[in-house]
Amino acid sequence: MRLPNMWQQASLNPVRGPDREIARFAAAACMSIKQFKRLPAEKQQEIRWAYLRLMSPSNV
Repeated sequence: MRLPNMWQQASLNPVRGPDREIARFAAAACMSIKQFKRLPAEKQQEIRWAYLRLMSPSNV
């Protein structure tokens, strides 16, 4: 799990529809959106919580 760099962040901007929410979590886990969707729901939730903890203002 890592923060997306500026190029990854720029590639997430054109994503539209239901994949827009998933895109940032997938990028932070170094996965494509397709790979992220294939994960079990528990793993997806773990990645979401890890991303939110990483981006938390308390970490700044």
